[in-house]
Amino acid sequence: MDLEDFKDIALVNDLSFMYLGKEFSIIMDNNSYLAVDNNGSITKFNKYNNVYNDLDDMLNNWIIEGKKLKDLIEDIELL
Repeated sequence: MDLEDFKDIALVNDLSFMYLGKEFSIIMDNNSYLAVDNNGSITKFNKYNNVYNDLDDMLNNWIIEGKKLKDLIEDIELL
């Protein structure tokens, strides 16, 4: 899957994925995104109050195992 495919899915669906044997989730919440890591910690991406800008914010700033989410899209497995 490439970045554009991932964006298309995330804009209309909540999703869960595996990365390095750990499960992560993304939940849309009123023009924002909740990023849930494998420990249950939640990070809210909502500084723009615009679903498109907040998705880009999450892709650029949610760090998983030292990598930005946008840089590991090709290595994740959607559940």
